[in-house]
Amino acid sequence: MRRGLLTLALIAVAATSVPAEAGSRFRINGYVSPSFNVTFRPGAREVDFLDVGIGGSQAGLIFIGRPVDKWRFKIDLVIGADLFQALSSVELVDADNDGDPDQVASTTVEAIGSIVEETSIAWTPVPEFSVRLGRLRIPFTSQSQAHFMTLMFPSRSEVNEAFLRGTDLGGLGEWNAGDGKFRGSVGLFNGTNLAVGEGNVKGVLITGRMDLNPLGDFDFGESRIEGGPFRLGIGAGLVYNPYNSYDSAGVRDVLVNDLRASGSLRMGAGGVYFVTEGFFRRQVDSLTDRPLMDAGAYMQLGIYAPAGVEPVLRAGWAGENLSFGARHTVWATGGLNLYPARNDERPDSVRFTLLYLGEFRLTEREYAHGAVVRAQVGF
Repeated sequence: MRRGLLTLALIAVAATSVPAEAGSRFRINGYVSPSFNVTFRPGAREVDFLDVGIGGSQAGLIFIGRPVDKWRFKIDLVIGADLFQALSSVELVDADNDGDPDQVASTTVEAIGSIVEETSIAWTPVPEFSVRLGRLRIPFTSQSQAHFMTLMFPSRSEVNEAFLRGTDLGGLGEWNAGDGKFRGSVGLFNGTNLAVGEGNVKGVLITGRMDLNPLGDFDFGESRIEGGPFRLGIGAGLVYNPYNSYDSAGVRDVLVNDLRASGSLRMGAGGVYFVTEGFFRRQVDSLTDRPLMDAGAYMQLGIYAPAGVEPVLRAGWAGENLSFGARHTVWATGGLNLYPARNDERPDSVRFTLLYLGEFRLTEREYAHGAVVRAQVGF
């Protein structure tokens, strides 16, 4: 944890040393976002019955540069978004002092996983087309193309993250026609979030996405604090991931074909933003030859008022293993976003969020209720 924070601090110091004359070709953005969470699970074990703490808090730095014409780079680092308990030591314990070990004692420390949201370079030979290479977020859905700072809620929808989450190594060809009325992309990725050659799963992930905005360009950000005319966006995404898994001897074990599709409808007018997306997944492996199918959908609505208050609402559903032993889960989220700096040059630079979170596992008849109080300061 300390090493990650130190790394972020050193990068920030280095960034501030950039000469002033480089400002037109280099800029820094970022945010700090602490969050206080409470979760209540009536049917859980006693140890999991109530969770209270500063969960989901994070900070980020975004570096964007254009060292020469037609070439640019982006580095997006997140601290605190991927914490886990790392094993730090293991010892044999002789509890009864008879000379023989009776048990194994281990200790863990909190560590940071990947802090990289994006590290990429882009080549733009013409304004309508670019090629981006590096570690990227796959543009499978509308929400996956929106940055964390521009989301309506503290995170992307649970359904979105269930079908494809995180970043991957790969490349994208992206085009923009009609001043944003038509956007599209095609790309190739590792598909495993690992560097090439690592692990016992090997394959390639092929992705494509199209977005049609017939009334004019429609930004992927979900904040409508600055208003604007009526906009309509229709989009669809596709991911095909054929891969092989290998046993410990390096012999091919199972061939898997994983196909995922998404469709989205977005509307915005003034301070109102609405989006709904649907998802489908079909996976077949050579061992069972039986298709596994998942489906899901969510919708969310935000209405910004001039007083700096934005009521927000989101509901989602996911069905897992629909072809065999289906499991259904429903999520419900609602609350307020408050913008105390609404009269500033950057009215969304400060935001406070108060939310209710509900998760209902219908198949298991389990449910959980939660609350989030979050602040976000961007720069």
